[in-house]
Amino acid sequence: MENSLEVQYKAGAKDTKKEIVLNAILEGVSNEFIAKITGLEIEQIEKLRNKREPKSKKSY
Repeated sequence: MENSLEVQYKAGAKDTKKEIVLNAILEGVSNEFIAKITGLEIEQIEKLRNKREPKSKKSY
């Protein structure tokens, strides 16, 4: 069973990895390279990329 400190450490590591992915996306890095350096699955990266993509503006 994990103690509170271990849980907090893992949560912090996950947040840090997410921030690295988001910064890489902003820099135009490919999903494949991000997966290679972070160990995340392509699908996870695509989800983050889709959240990060600017929404198209509606024209009236």
